[in-house]
Amino acid sequence: MSKKVKSKLDIVKFLIKLIYFTSIIFVTILTIFVTYHIVVVNSLIEKLVSGLFIVASICFMLSIYEINKVTTLITQGDFFNDSNTRSFRYLSNYCIIISLLTFGYQLLLQKEKYTFIDLSQSININITPLIFLLIGLFVRVLKRVFEYGNNKQL
Repeated sequence: MSKKVKSKLDIVKFLIKLIYFTSIIFVTILTIFVTYHIVVVNSLIEKLVSGLFIVASICFMLSIYEINKVTTLITQGDFFNDSNTRSFRYLSNYCIIISLLTFGYQLLLQKEKYTFIDLSQSININITPLIFLLIGLFVRVLKRVFEYGNNKQL
């Protein structure tokens, strides 16, 4: 691996670690506030939405952790191994869970029939669940590629 590529990977690794530690702080503070909100609020729907939001935030933090593990191994030059394929499997699962949770979150918040496109005042497209679903499916395919590379090395 050239020095130029290694230095770029080191920058990416630093940014991912920064995002990871920031997400730990953010999710911790958010969990405290949302838990307080769950206790204070009487509405069952708001309690469910708050719970879904906490679980989705934790899944996001865990996905950043898995990305951090993968980039650490890649910067060390160890691309195809069982740890990376396991991390990609977990990352794919977390993204699909986040997709389902955000879809449920949007369903619960919608007072009328749920639509992905709302044309009442302006064009509003709620595609967050679809984006996370596509990312999850792409990472699942990437996991297969790493499994194939791991088997080729043996």
